[in-house]
Amino acid sequence: MGDRSAHLKRIILIAAITFIAYSNSFDSAFHFDDYSSIIAYPYIKSIYNIPYFFYYNGAPLTGRPVTMATFAINFEIGGLDPSSYHHVNFFIHLSNAILVYILLLLTLKNRVTEYMNISFFASIMFAVHPVQTQAVTYVVQRAEILSAFFYLLSLVVFVKARLLSYEENPPLPGGMGGLKRYMLYAVSLVSAILAMGSKEIAVTLPVTILLYDFFFISGGNFKALSKKWTIHLLFFLTLLPLMYFMGVSQISSFISTDTVQSPPTSTTYMETSSISRSEYLFTQCRVIWTYIRLLIFPVNQNLDYNYTVSKGLLEPLTTLLGGVGIIALLTLALFLFKRQRFMSFFIVWFFLILAPTSSVAILPDVIFEHRVYLPSVGYFVLFTAGVFRVSDVIYRRKGKQL
Repeated sequence: MGDRSAHLKRIILIAAITFIAYSNSFDSAFHFDDYSSIIAYPYIKSIYNIPYFFYYNGAPLTGRPVTMATFAINFEIGGLDPSSYHHVNFFIHLSNAILVYILLLLTLKNRVTEYMNISFFASIMFAVHPVQTQAVTYVVQRAEILSAFFYLLSLVVFVKARLLSYEENPPLPGGMGGLKRYMLYAVSLVSAILAMGSKEIAVTLPVTILLYDFFFISGGNFKALSKKWTIHLLFFLTLLPLMYFMGVSQISSFISTDTVQSPPTSTTYMETSSISRSEYLFTQCRVIWTYIRLLIFPVNQNLDYNYTVSKGLLEPLTTLLGGVGIIALLTLALFLFKRQRFMSFFIVWFFLILAPTSSVAILPDVIFEHRVYLPSVGYFVLFTAGVFRVSDVIYRRKGKQL
Protein backbone atom coordinates (compact mmCIF):
# COMPACT_ATOMS: atom_id res chain seq x y z
CA MET A 1 0.00 0.00 0.00
CA GLY A 2 2.93 2.30 -0.58
CA ASP A 3 4.68 4.61 1.86
CA ARG A 4 3.25 4.01 5.33
CA SER A 5 4.47 7.38 6.54
CA ALA A 6 2.60 9.14 3.73
CA HIS A 7 -0.56 7.19 4.56
CA LEU A 8 -0.27 8.06 8.25
CA LYS A 9 0.07 11.76 7.42
CA ARG A 10 -3.02 11.61 5.23
CA ILE A 11 -5.02 9.82 7.91
CA ILE A 12 -4.00 12.46 10.47
CA LEU A 13 -5.09 15.17 8.03
CA ILE A 14 -8.44 13.41 7.48
CA ALA A 15 -8.91 13.31 11.27
CA ALA A 16 -8.03 17.00 11.69
CA ILE A 17 -10.35 18.19 8.92
CA THR A 18 -13.21 16.00 10.15
CA PHE A 19 -12.75 17.28 13.72
CA ILE A 20 -12.89 20.90 12.54
CA ALA A 21 -16.07 20.16 10.57
CA TYR A 22 -17.92 18.53 13.51
CA SER A 23 -16.41 20.16 16.60
CA ASN A 24 -19.31 22.62 16.87
CA SER A 25 -21.81 19.75 17.17
CA PHE A 26 -20.44 18.16 20.35
CA ASP A 27 -22.61 20.30 22.64
CA SER A 28 -25.85 19.73 20.73
CA ALA A 29 -28.89 18.47 22.64
CA PHE A 30 -30.94 15.33 22.11
CA HIS A 31 -33.72 15.53 19.51
CA PHE A 32 -36.83 13.63 18.39
CA ASP A 33 -36.26 9.84 18.60
CA ASP A 34 -33.29 10.36 20.94
CA TYR A 35 -35.87 10.70 23.71
CA SER A 36 -37.58 7.37 23.15
CA SER A 37 -34.43 5.42 22.26
CA ILE A 38 -32.07 6.91 24.87
CA ILE A 39 -33.58 9.20 27.52
CA ALA A 40 -36.80 7.24 28.12
CA TYR A 41 -35.46 3.78 27.27
CA PRO A 42 -34.93 2.07 30.65
CA TYR A 43 -32.75 -0.83 29.53
CA ILE A 44 -29.73 1.27 28.55
CA LYS A 45 -29.51 2.56 32.12
CA SER A 46 -27.39 -0.45 33.13
CA ILE A 47 -24.61 -2.23 31.24
CA TYR A 48 -25.82 -5.44 32.91
CA ASN A 49 -28.81 -5.31 30.55
CA ILE A 50 -26.59 -5.64 27.47
CA PRO A 51 -26.97 -9.47 27.23
CA TYR A 52 -30.75 -8.99 27.18
CA PHE A 53 -30.48 -6.89 24.04
CA PHE A 54 -29.33 -10.08 22.28
CA TYR A 55 -31.51 -12.61 24.10
CA TYR A 56 -34.46 -12.18 26.44
CA ASN A 57 -37.19 -14.81 26.87
CA GLY A 58 -36.37 -16.50 23.58
CA ALA A 59 -35.83 -13.41 21.45
CA PRO A 60 -33.64 -10.28 21.34
CA LEU A 61 -34.96 -7.38 23.41
CA THR A 62 -34.33 -5.01 20.50
CA GLY A 63 -33.85 -5.37 16.75
CA ARG A 64 -30.56 -3.43 16.88
CA PRO A 65 -28.78 -4.94 19.90
CA VAL A 66 -25.26 -3.80 18.99
CA THR A 67 -26.33 -0.17 18.67
CA MET A 68 -28.29 -0.27 21.91
CA ALA A 69 -25.32 -1.85 23.68
CA THR A 70 -23.20 1.17 22.73
CA PHE A 71 -25.87 3.47 24.17
CA ALA A 72 -25.74 1.49 27.43
CA ILE A 73 -21.96 1.92 27.54
CA ASN A 74 -22.40 5.63 26.83
CA PHE A 75 -24.86 5.94 29.72
CA GLU A 76 -22.47 4.10 32.05
CA ILE A 77 -19.70 6.57 31.19
CA GLY A 78 -21.55 9.87 31.00
CA GLY A 79 -25.17 9.37 31.98
CA LEU A 80 -27.46 11.50 29.83
CA ASP A 81 -24.83 14.09 28.93
CA PRO A 82 -25.40 14.40 25.16
CA SER A 83 -21.79 15.42 24.48
CA SER A 84 -20.65 11.90 25.39
CA TYR A 85 -22.94 10.43 22.72
CA HIS A 86 -21.87 13.01 20.13
CA HIS A 87 -18.20 12.25 20.73
CA VAL A 88 -18.77 8.54 20.15
CA ASN A 89 -20.72 9.27 16.97
CA PHE A 90 -17.88 11.46 15.76
CA PHE A 91 -15.24 8.79 16.31
CA ILE A 92 -17.37 6.18 14.53
CA HIS A 93 -17.76 8.55 11.58
CA LEU A 94 -14.04 9.31 11.53
CA SER A 95 -13.28 5.58 11.59
CA ASN A 96 -15.58 5.15 8.61
CA ALA A 97 -13.73 7.84 6.66
CA ILE A 98 -10.43 6.07 7.38
CA LEU A 99 -11.91 2.72 6.32
CA VAL A 100 -13.08 4.32 3.05
CA TYR A 101 -9.50 5.52 2.50
CA ILE A 102 -8.09 2.03 3.14
CA LEU A 103 -10.72 0.34 0.96
CA LEU A 104 -9.89 2.60 -1.96
CA LEU A 105 -6.16 2.06 -1.50
CA LEU A 106 -6.71 -1.69 -1.71
CA THR A 107 -9.02 -1.31 -4.69
CA LEU A 108 -6.95 1.12 -6.73
CA LYS A 109 -3.53 -0.38 -6.01
CA ASN A 110 -1.63 -1.01 -9.25
CA ARG A 111 -4.52 0.37 -11.29
CA VAL A 112 -3.96 4.13 -11.45
CA THR A 113 -0.95 6.24 -10.61
CA GLU A 114 -3.05 8.74 -8.63
CA TYR A 115 -4.54 6.06 -6.35
CA MET A 116 -3.39 7.77 -3.14
CA ASN A 117 -4.90 11.10 -4.17
CA ILE A 118 -8.22 9.62 -5.27
CA SER A 119 -8.43 7.61 -2.04
CA PHE A 120 -7.58 10.64 0.06
CA PHE A 121 -9.93 13.18 -1.52
CA ALA A 122 -12.86 10.75 -1.76
CA SER A 123 -12.53 9.95 1.94
CA ILE A 124 -12.29 13.66 2.80
CA MET A 125 -15.50 14.35 0.87
CA PHE A 126 -17.20 11.46 2.64
CA ALA A 127 -16.04 12.83 6.00
CA VAL A 128 -17.15 16.46 5.67
CA HIS A 129 -19.93 16.60 3.08
CA PRO A 130 -23.02 18.35 4.56
CA VAL A 131 -25.35 15.48 3.61
CA GLN A 132 -23.68 13.38 6.32
CA THR A 133 -24.68 15.81 9.08
CA GLN A 134 -27.91 14.06 10.02
CA ALA A 135 -26.32 10.62 10.30
CA VAL A 136 -23.48 11.90 12.51
CA THR A 137 -25.10 14.56 14.71
CA TYR A 138 -28.57 13.02 15.22
CA VAL A 139 -27.53 10.71 18.05
CA VAL A 140 -30.04 7.92 17.46
CA GLN A 141 -28.72 7.56 13.91
CA ARG A 142 -25.67 5.94 15.42
CA ALA A 143 -27.40 2.81 14.11
CA GLU A 144 -26.67 4.04 10.57
CA ILE A 145 -23.02 4.95 11.06
CA LEU A 146 -22.25 1.99 13.34
CA SER A 147 -23.68 -0.45 10.82
CA ALA A 148 -21.64 1.34 8.14
CA PHE A 149 -18.50 0.93 10.30
CA PHE A 150 -18.87 -2.84 10.63
CA TYR A 151 -19.96 -3.04 6.97
CA LEU A 152 -16.78 -1.29 5.77
CA LEU A 153 -14.58 -3.15 8.24
CA SER A 154 -15.97 -6.51 7.10
CA LEU A 155 -15.35 -5.61 3.45
CA VAL A 156 -11.84 -4.24 4.03
CA VAL A 157 -10.74 -7.27 6.05
CA PHE A 158 -12.29 -9.64 3.48
CA VAL A 159 -10.39 -7.91 0.67
CA LYS A 160 -7.16 -8.10 2.66
CA ALA A 161 -7.73 -11.83 3.25
CA ARG A 162 -8.40 -12.49 -0.44
CA LEU A 163 -5.34 -10.52 -1.51
CA LEU A 164 -3.06 -12.08 1.08
CA SER A 165 -2.10 -15.06 -1.07
CA TYR A 166 -0.99 -12.70 -3.84
CA GLU A 167 1.15 -10.68 -1.44
CA GLU A 168 2.99 -13.72 -0.03
CA ASN A 169 6.01 -13.93 -2.26
CA PRO A 170 7.54 -16.19 -1.13
CA PRO A 171 4.71 -17.79 0.92
CA LEU A 172 4.98 -17.53 4.69
CA PRO A 173 6.67 -20.57 6.27
CA GLY A 174 4.82 -23.27 8.18
CA GLY A 175 1.44 -22.46 6.68
CA MET A 176 1.28 -19.18 8.63
CA GLY A 177 -0.11 -17.41 5.58
CA GLY A 178 -3.14 -19.71 5.51
CA LEU A 179 -3.72 -19.26 9.24
CA LYS A 180 -3.55 -15.49 8.93
CA ARG A 181 -5.97 -15.57 6.02
CA TYR A 182 -8.51 -17.67 7.93
CA MET A 183 -8.19 -15.35 10.92
CA LEU A 184 -8.96 -12.39 8.67
CA TYR A 185 -11.99 -14.20 7.25
CA ALA A 186 -13.17 -14.86 10.81
CA VAL A 187 -12.81 -11.17 11.72
CA SER A 188 -14.70 -10.21 8.57
CA LEU A 189 -17.55 -12.61 9.36
CA VAL A 190 -17.84 -11.40 12.97
CA SER A 191 -17.86 -7.82 11.73
CA ALA A 192 -20.61 -8.70 9.27
CA ILE A 193 -22.76 -10.11 12.09
CA LEU A 194 -22.14 -6.96 14.17
CA ALA A 195 -23.23 -4.87 11.18
CA MET A 196 -26.45 -6.90 11.01
CA GLY A 197 -27.00 -6.25 14.72
CA SER A 198 -26.49 -2.52 14.30
CA LYS A 199 -29.04 -1.81 11.57
CA GLU A 200 -30.91 -3.73 8.90
CA ILE A 201 -29.16 -1.90 6.02
CA ALA A 202 -26.36 -4.47 6.38
CA VAL A 203 -28.57 -6.95 4.52
CA THR A 204 -26.71 -5.97 1.32
CA LEU A 205 -23.24 -6.75 2.70
CA PRO A 206 -22.93 -10.36 1.42
CA VAL A 207 -23.90 -9.18 -2.07
CA THR A 208 -21.42 -6.29 -1.92
CA ILE A 209 -18.61 -8.66 -0.89
CA LEU A 210 -19.54 -11.08 -3.68
CA LEU A 211 -19.61 -8.31 -6.29
CA TYR A 212 -16.34 -6.81 -5.05
CA ASP A 213 -14.66 -10.20 -5.39
CA PHE A 214 -16.13 -10.64 -8.88
CA PHE A 215 -15.20 -7.14 -10.09
CA PHE A 216 -11.71 -6.77 -8.68
CA ILE A 217 -10.21 -9.98 -7.30
CA SER A 218 -11.64 -12.63 -9.61
CA GLY A 219 -11.26 -10.25 -12.56
CA GLY A 220 -14.82 -10.67 -13.77
CA ASN A 221 -14.27 -14.41 -14.16
CA PHE A 222 -17.12 -16.57 -12.83
CA LYS A 223 -14.92 -19.66 -12.75
CA ALA A 224 -12.36 -17.93 -10.52
CA LEU A 225 -15.15 -16.60 -8.31
CA SER A 226 -16.76 -20.04 -7.94
CA LYS A 227 -13.59 -21.42 -6.37
CA LYS A 228 -14.39 -19.34 -3.27
CA TRP A 229 -18.06 -20.34 -3.05
CA THR A 230 -17.71 -21.73 0.49
CA ILE A 231 -16.40 -18.40 1.80
CA HIS A 232 -19.23 -16.47 0.16
CA LEU A 233 -21.78 -18.95 1.45
CA LEU A 234 -20.59 -18.20 4.99
CA PHE A 235 -21.19 -14.48 4.40
CA PHE A 236 -24.71 -15.11 3.12
CA LEU A 237 -25.32 -17.19 6.26
CA THR A 238 -24.76 -14.00 8.30
CA LEU A 239 -28.26 -13.06 7.15
CA LEU A 240 -29.56 -15.61 9.66
CA PRO A 241 -28.50 -13.48 12.66
CA LEU A 242 -30.17 -10.52 10.95
CA MET A 243 -33.42 -12.48 10.68
CA TYR A 244 -33.08 -13.39 14.36
CA PHE A 245 -32.55 -9.75 15.35
CA MET A 246 -35.50 -8.57 13.25
CA GLY A 247 -37.81 -11.27 14.60
CA VAL A 248 -40.45 -13.36 12.88
CA SER A 249 -43.20 -10.76 13.38
CA GLN A 250 -41.25 -7.97 11.70
CA ILE A 251 -40.25 -10.15 8.75
CA SER A 252 -43.78 -11.49 8.23
CA SER A 253 -45.16 -7.95 8.53
CA PHE A 254 -42.82 -6.78 5.77
CA ILE A 255 -43.88 -9.62 3.49
CA SER A 256 -47.64 -9.38 4.07
CA THR A 257 -48.18 -5.63 4.54
CA ASP A 258 -48.96 -3.61 1.41
CA THR A 259 -49.85 -0.28 3.01
CA VAL A 260 -48.48 1.68 5.97
CA GLN A 261 -49.54 4.92 7.60
CA SER A 262 -47.25 7.88 7.17
CA PRO A 263 -45.97 9.60 10.34
CA PRO A 264 -48.09 12.36 11.95
CA THR A 265 -45.78 15.09 10.64
CA SER A 266 -46.87 14.24 7.11
CA THR A 267 -50.63 13.93 7.57
CA THR A 268 -51.25 17.60 6.83
CA TYR A 269 -51.01 16.51 3.19
CA MET A 270 -53.71 14.01 2.32
CA GLU A 271 -51.59 12.36 -0.37
CA THR A 272 -49.03 11.36 2.25
CA SER A 273 -51.37 10.00 4.94
CA SER A 274 -50.75 6.42 3.79
CA ILE A 275 -48.62 4.69 1.19
CA SER A 276 -48.78 1.35 -0.61
CA ARG A 277 -45.85 -0.78 -1.73
CA SER A 278 -46.17 0.30 -5.37
CA GLU A 279 -46.51 3.97 -4.40
CA TYR A 280 -43.43 3.70 -2.21
CA LEU A 281 -41.43 2.19 -5.07
CA PHE A 282 -42.60 4.83 -7.53
CA THR A 283 -41.79 7.61 -5.03
CA GLN A 284 -38.25 6.30 -4.68
CA CYS A 285 -37.69 7.01 -8.37
CA ARG A 286 -37.78 10.67 -7.34
CA VAL A 287 -36.27 10.30 -3.87
CA ILE A 288 -33.06 8.78 -5.25
CA TRP A 289 -32.60 11.80 -7.49
CA THR A 290 -33.17 14.04 -4.47
CA TYR A 291 -30.30 12.21 -2.78
CA ILE A 292 -28.12 12.71 -5.86
CA ARG A 293 -29.04 16.40 -5.99
CA LEU A 294 -28.10 16.78 -2.32
CA LEU A 295 -24.74 15.14 -3.00
CA ILE A 296 -24.05 17.47 -5.93
CA PHE A 297 -25.66 20.60 -4.50
CA PRO A 298 -26.34 20.28 -0.72
CA VAL A 299 -28.89 23.04 -0.13
CA ASN A 300 -32.36 23.02 1.44
CA GLN A 301 -31.48 20.05 3.63
CA ASN A 302 -34.22 18.88 5.95
CA LEU A 303 -34.48 16.59 8.95
CA ASP A 304 -38.12 15.66 8.26
CA TYR A 305 -39.35 16.06 4.69
CA ASN A 306 -42.99 16.38 3.65
CA TYR A 307 -42.45 14.51 0.40
CA THR A 308 -45.34 14.11 -2.01
CA VAL A 309 -46.08 10.46 -2.82
CA SER A 310 -46.10 9.27 -6.44
CA LYS A 311 -49.48 7.70 -7.20
CA GLY A 312 -48.21 6.16 -10.44
CA LEU A 313 -45.46 6.42 -13.04
CA LEU A 314 -47.08 9.55 -14.48
CA GLU A 315 -48.29 11.09 -11.21
CA PRO A 316 -46.17 13.20 -11.28
CA LEU A 317 -44.32 12.86 -14.60
CA THR A 318 -40.96 13.21 -12.82
CA THR A 319 -41.55 9.70 -11.44
CA LEU A 320 -41.20 8.20 -14.91
CA LEU A 321 -38.25 10.45 -15.74
CA GLY A 322 -36.56 9.45 -12.49
CA GLY A 323 -37.09 5.76 -13.20
CA VAL A 324 -35.67 6.10 -16.72
CA GLY A 325 -32.66 7.95 -15.30
CA ILE A 326 -31.99 5.18 -12.77
CA ILE A 327 -32.21 2.51 -15.50
CA ALA A 328 -29.82 4.60 -17.61
CA LEU A 329 -27.25 4.77 -14.80
CA LEU A 330 -27.47 1.03 -14.16
CA THR A 331 -27.09 0.41 -17.91
CA LEU A 332 -24.03 2.65 -17.85
CA ALA A 333 -22.59 0.54 -15.03
CA LEU A 334 -23.08 -2.57 -17.18
CA PHE A 335 -21.48 -0.84 -20.18
CA LEU A 336 -18.47 0.25 -18.11
CA PHE A 337 -17.86 -3.21 -16.64
CA LYS A 338 -15.16 -4.17 -19.15
CA ARG A 339 -13.95 -0.63 -19.84
CA GLN A 340 -13.89 1.08 -16.43
CA ARG A 341 -14.64 -1.62 -13.88
CA PHE A 342 -13.79 0.68 -10.97
CA MET A 343 -16.42 3.23 -12.05
CA SER A 344 -18.92 0.47 -12.80
CA PHE A 345 -18.63 -1.03 -9.33
CA PHE A 346 -19.23 2.21 -7.46
CA ILE A 347 -22.32 3.03 -9.53
CA VAL A 348 -23.67 -0.37 -8.47
CA TRP A 349 -22.52 0.33 -4.88
CA PHE A 350 -24.71 3.45 -4.69
CA PHE A 351 -27.90 1.74 -5.81
CA LEU A 352 -27.29 -1.57 -4.06
CA ILE A 353 -26.80 -0.11 -0.59
CA LEU A 354 -29.79 2.21 -1.07
CA ALA A 355 -31.97 -0.72 -2.10
CA PRO A 356 -33.23 -1.73 1.39
CA THR A 357 -34.75 1.73 1.92
CA SER A 358 -35.38 2.80 -1.68
CA SER A 359 -37.11 -0.15 -3.31
CA VAL A 360 -39.99 -2.42 -2.21
CA ALA A 361 -39.63 -2.22 1.57
CA ILE A 362 -42.31 0.17 2.86
CA LEU A 363 -41.09 2.62 5.50
CA PRO A 364 -43.30 5.30 7.09
CA ASP A 365 -40.95 8.05 5.86
CA VAL A 366 -40.12 7.89 2.17
CA ILE A 367 -36.93 9.96 2.54
CA PHE A 368 -34.28 10.56 5.19
CA GLU A 369 -30.87 12.04 4.48
CA HIS A 370 -29.08 9.59 6.77
CA ARG A 371 -30.06 6.75 4.41
CA VAL A 372 -27.58 7.99 1.81
CA TYR A 373 -24.68 7.90 4.33
CA LEU A 374 -22.94 4.71 3.14
CA PRO A 375 -24.24 4.76 -0.47
CA SER A 376 -22.66 8.22 -0.83
CA VAL A 377 -19.22 6.58 -0.93
CA GLY A 378 -20.07 5.58 -4.50
CA TYR A 379 -20.76 9.18 -5.52
CA PHE A 380 -17.63 10.57 -3.84
CA VAL A 381 -15.43 7.97 -5.51
CA LEU A 382 -16.95 8.61 -8.94
CA PHE A 383 -16.73 12.39 -8.53
CA THR A 384 -13.11 12.34 -7.38
CA ALA A 385 -11.98 9.85 -10.02
CA GLY A 386 -13.79 11.89 -12.67
CA VAL A 387 -12.09 15.13 -11.59
CA PHE A 388 -8.66 13.49 -11.71
CA ARG A 389 -9.42 11.94 -15.11
CA VAL A 390 -10.53 15.29 -16.58
CA SER A 391 -7.58 17.17 -15.06
CA ASP A 392 -5.21 14.55 -16.46
CA VAL A 393 -6.65 15.01 -19.96
CA ILE A 394 -6.35 18.81 -19.68
CA TYR A 395 -2.76 18.52 -18.40
CA ARG A 396 -1.77 16.24 -21.29
CA ARG A 397 -3.29 18.59 -23.86
CA LYS A 398 -1.42 21.55 -22.40
CA GLY A 399 1.77 19.50 -22.40
CA LYS A 400 1.36 18.77 -26.12
CA GLN A 401 0.75 22.45 -26.86
CA LEU A 402 3.97 23.39 -25.08
